[in-house]
Amino acid sequence: MFMIRIHPSPSKRTWLELAQFSVSEHNKEAKTKLVFERVVSGRSALLLGGTYYELIVKAKDESQPTASAASY
Repeated sequence: MFMIRIHPSPSKRTWLELAQFSVSEHNKEAKTKLVFERVVSGRSALLLGGTYYELIVKAKDESQPTASAASY
């Protein structure tokens, strides 16, 4: 398998869109109220079938009281 790694900036628009989508989908499946905050880090790889993304995302749990809201 042929793979090339690229390391664009974590603020890249594609990464932000994927991270926001991931948090939204997690909320639907897990019935949670996480709110996307930012992309902490990530990497991507070009594969024969497309691009593989691995992102670490920071999100806040809005179901917690404001003073003690947990971050993930």
